[in-house]
Amino acid sequence: MRHAALLLTFFLIQNVRILNQEFVIPNGGMTPPQVLQFSSPSYTNEAFAKKIEGTVTVVATFDIDGTFKVLRIDKGLGFGLDESALAAIQQWSFAPAYQNGRRVSVVANIDVVFRLEDERTRRLKLAIHFAQRALEVLRERDQQNAATKKP
Repeated sequence: MRHAALLLTFFLIQNVRILNQEFVIPNGGMTPPQVLQFSSPSYTNEAFAKKIEGTVTVVATFDIDGTFKVLRIDKGLGFGLDESALAAIQQWSFAPAYQNGRRVSVVANIDVVFRLEDERTRRLKLAIHFAQRALEVLRERDQQNAATKKP
């Protein structure tokens, strides 16, 4: 259940905003593209060591099917995180933007959030996975040794 909560929290902080959204008329019926599927961005070792956190904002065009093309990075973090954000969003899928119930093409910002807490959790889970696998291998070897020693 905790894993699901972490996943939900991560999913909720991924954001897509219509470019210059502050200029969109309120209640104009515009809904930005929605993230349907995503893969977590990877921290670089350098960014993790320097404790870099923040948001990489990518500007992209979205067509009426939700397919997107990256135009540029509007706000980067450096330390390899910009490239990591671009690699991650290539694995994402989006629902299209809508205006007054009709699919529309838009230019939008995609916010890719980097949080050290998420990366620490990911690295800890990876370490636990490898430790569990090592224990399984040791148990299998012990069982094989015990089986060969029996007369």
